[in-house]
Amino acid sequence: MVTDDTSITHNHHSLPTYCCPCCPSRDAVDMVNVLYNQVDEEVHKLVILSNKSLKQLESLLEVRRFEEQTEQIKVWFSVEGEKHLTALDSLPLSLATVKDMRQSLEQFFEESVVSLNIVNFILTCCFLL
Repeated sequence: MVTDDTSITHNHHSLPTYCCPCCPSRDAVDMVNVLYNQVDEEVHKLVILSNKSLKQLESLLEVRRFEEQTEQIKVWFSVEGEKHLTALDSLPLSLATVKDMRQSLEQFFEESVVSLNIVNFILTCCFLL
């Protein structure tokens, strides 16, 4: 019986020091705080990197949208402009056909101005990012 008491006492001294059986030592609490702060700092760094990556991806997406929209306008301008230029070669020159062509070209010009305004708006939005 005495042997059991001394072994228990001996084992009790090798355990960390607690103010009471349910409380960890101050050193253990300090170590946990240090580790928590390190994890918190690393998480903060990851959040910053994640936000930076997200902004870069959003910028790339905006550039991609701009490229698609300008390509659509370029194709439209090419197709519509070609229609008007082809008409010059194939129509007989008379006052009526010249008036029709002028009206058609004025309409094309107005549509081109609208497209130009769209491009300017897109460029303005891209440079504001």
